[in-house]
Amino acid sequence: MKVMVKFMEQMTKKKIVFIVYRAGWWGCFDSIYRKALENNDSECYVIPVPYYERSTDGNGIDYGKKHYEGDKLPKDIAVTDYNGFSFQIIQPDIIYMHNPYDGLNKLDAVDTQYYSEELKKSTKMLIYIPHMLYIDSVPDYLQYSTVYQNVDKIILANEDVKLQFHDIPKEKLEVSGSPLVEYIEKLQENRPEIPASWLSMLDNNKDFGGKRAILYNLGFSELSYGTDALIKKLEYVFDYMKTRKDVVFIWRPEKEIGGKLDELPENIMNEYLRLTQRFIEERIGVYDITDDVCVAAVICDAFMGEDHPNKNLFGIQGKPVLLLDKECRCIQTDDELRSVSFLDCTPDGENIWFVANEYNLLCKMNLISGEIEIIDEIPYEVVYGGINYCGIIKKNNQIYLNPYHAEAFVTYNIDQSEFIKTYLPEKQDVNFDYIVPYKEYLFLKSKAYPAIIRYNTITEEYKYYNSWVDELETYVNEEDMNEPYFLWGVVACKEKLMLASSKANVLMEFNMENGDHKFYEVGPKGSKFFGMEYDGENFWTIPYLGKDIMCWNYNTGDWKTYNDFSDEIEDKSIPFRAILKNKQSLMIFPCQADFGLIIDLKEKLIKKNKIDLPYPENTYKSEFYKKAYSLYSFAKVFKEGVFITETMYDESILLLDLENDKIEKLPCRISLKSVNNYFDKLVSNYRDNAKYPCSISETVTLRVVIDGF
Repeated sequence: MKVMVKFMEQMTKKKIVFIVYRAGWWGCFDSIYRKALENNDSECYVIPVPYYERSTDGNGIDYGKKHYEGDKLPKDIAVTDYNGFSFQIIQPDIIYMHNPYDGLNKLDAVDTQYYSEELKKSTKMLIYIPHMLYIDSVPDYLQYSTVYQNVDKIILANEDVKLQFHDIPKEKLEVSGSPLVEYIEKLQENRPEIPASWLSMLDNNKDFGGKRAILYNLGFSELSYGTDALIKKLEYVFDYMKTRKDVVFIWRPEKEIGGKLDELPENIMNEYLRLTQRFIEERIGVYDITDDVCVAAVICDAFMGEDHPNKNLFGIQGKPVLLLDKECRCIQTDDELRSVSFLDCTPDGENIWFVANEYNLLCKMNLISGEIEIIDEIPYEVVYGGINYCGIIKKNNQIYLNPYHAEAFVTYNIDQSEFIKTYLPEKQDVNFDYIVPYKEYLFLKSKAYPAIIRYNTITEEYKYYNSWVDELETYVNEEDMNEPYFLWGVVACKEKLMLASSKANVLMEFNMENGDHKFYEVGPKGSKFFGMEYDGENFWTIPYLGKDIMCWNYNTGDWKTYNDFSDEIEDKSIPFRAILKNKQSLMIFPCQADFGLIIDLKEKLIKKNKIDLPYPENTYKSEFYKKAYSLYSFAKVFKEGVFITETMYDESILLLDLENDKIEKLPCRISLKSVNNYFDKLVSNYRDNAKYPCSISETVTLRVVIDGF
């Protein structure tokens, strides 16, 4: 009788089969398997199946190279021998599979009887569970598969992922969460030991020695799409992480890479193999060849790499996700981290005020001592490295800031340490770059914003002038339509504001009293202007993406071109940065040209200008400073007979005393403590706004990313 009861129980139990392709992918089955056992209403069969390497041409199967991973599954999993199992006899109610390839994997393949099409013949419910944790995106190469057409259900983590399976019938897509989340939680409760294969690569051959561990993930798709850029990035990361003795660096290239190397260009394959050998021989870190990435995700403290599903295994644990790109930024020294640059400043006695481009900080620099005081941090708008504000002016106890990439015009009350931000309609990628004071007004000079804005410093009212925009466009060649309206060519003459266009060969006269405007064509059609100065009689312009210096007389309308050194200027370059008047001469600062110029106004002669600089001319102190597109970030009159500029040689202020033929150099440096405090806030901001609480994107340098972690 007991035998009959047991037989009847077996007849009524669900028969569930788990087809295991890779033991390292067991995590996506684990919780389903264990719950089925706990309910005692199911009969489970875990069937690891063999797979075979592809032949050298990637098409055939080499049955002599067989792999079976049943012995790599957790010890408490009851394994069923694939040789003795009959689908026809058992007739499973449900079959779970995690192999998305069928016969499409160029690395290896299972027997055809385990393809989705064949498995479907043996059950009414064939379910596919992704072996990776998709939360925000699915890799391109896994968005389509014959498996998806043959299965009855695909288990997905959330609705966002569901939207990416475009061509799959919606009734097949079941959003019930990924079992990998429960698997990670289980591993957290019973933390695995450090894999034995790692121990010999650790400093003490036993553990992390109290250091935090970073897993650097590399997928095959990144390697194949990245080509030269990815190889350079790999070497860049290896070079830097070799110097970081305060962390354990673990490199995990996907196993698929080894079998797909012949799909790569030969030079990329050779470079990858060279870097792999170098990583191992130089003991740069731990070379991870373990099967289960979930174990590594629990043991390690952070993920580093490009956007790969493995990052989600860390994100769900609240661990840092350090997302890299392919750019190889210079790793700064402490001095380079402390250096700051800016595109404008406003004099205030023996001080200047400015906004540090990289750090979004309002600063005041004493030009006697060279010390920089950080006054306040401007409310955060864009990431590190962006130019938020360009154009600054001090009036009484107020500082006014022009939005460049930022979204708002800013006033700062020095006495109350208070920012007030006015957000602009029709925000552009680049907005304004210069502030012109006139009476009680401030005029925000457009760069790419479709208006000039007048701000009343007494009533705090704004007025927009945009009637000039459409008229300016009538002068513009079609190929120049996307250029900015104006760059640095702006001169105030009493109530008149003269602006030289960077879109066309026109100067605009703007009346600051009534807002009227008028255009003047200057020079050959197609000319465009970068900067401008007024000598009391003529307006002089320097070229934008050209070679000609123009001299234009406002009263007669006559113009003359000077191009004495055009043979030494590259086409489509920005040769000069600024043009400034000093008594009977004009001084032109270089941008991308290798020389500056000086114009004798009396003789109308132009010659190269040799400045006796306290460093090698036309050079940069290090690779870090070569990020600048110009030798000088700005140049303006500081006081009578004295120009002020910032050299990008090493981000230092130069005070050029033309009367006494003296040059004073003051490095622009803030304290390392201020830098670290700023980056702490930056990292916190990333965490507050990212998909995961600790996601940081490499818009900063790798050093900052690792320090932030």
